[in-house]
Amino acid sequence: MIQVSNTGNWIDPKNKDKNNGTGTGLSNIKSRLEYSYPGNSSFEIKHDEGLVMATIKLFRGLK
Repeated sequence: MIQVSNTGNWIDPKNKDKNNGTGTGLSNIKSRLEYSYPGNSSFEIKHDEGLVMATIKLFRGLK
């Protein structure tokens, strides 16, 4: 698991404007994880108590 957090501002995807980005980078991360680890990864972004947190999880395949 990789987790990064900071005190950045949460940008609601429903209310974004052009000055705050287009979300392309986040879409690229999700696509690359699915391409590299099909069905064996997750990517989550959430905000809580003044922090914005991004979490990537890679799961091992069953043998």
